[in-house]
Amino acid sequence: MSNTSKVVLVALALVLVVDGSLYYRYSRLLPPTADSLASARSEPASANSSGKDAAGAEKTTEDSVRATVRVSGSPSWLKIRTDGAVAYERIAEPGFSRSFEGRDSLSIWTGNAGAVEAQVDGRDLGTLGADGEVLTREFAAQPE
Repeated sequence: MSNTSKVVLVALALVLVVDGSLYYRYSRLLPPTADSLASARSEPASANSSGKDAAGAEKTTEDSVRATVRVSGSPSWLKIRTDGAVAYERIAEPGFSRSFEGRDSLSIWTGNAGAVEAQVDGRDLGTLGADGEVLTREFAAQPE
């Protein structure tokens, strides 16, 4: 085997090792697959007895579900759907904070639940899961 062939094989092996390690590291941030979505949890959003949202603003009298999503510590892939439509879908970096509202429903899909905190209709859910956990939380609007 010539020296050129050996160099090419070593370079190819190195590329495969680096590519494999990057794939392993970032595969946790990829969108969930159909298999991982099968374990998604669904729950109704509770009505806030104070009549105010998480920021202290008065809630509207019409049925809706509101959520504030925050990312801290490490990045997380997020997909937020309101009333079936995608409202946000990308990797959110630490420091991300955004509010969403759905008339009938709201779902939060995350690729790193340990980095994602949420408040839904004024109720603090805390961290949604474990570091690296892929999960979906679904919420439905409740009559006030």
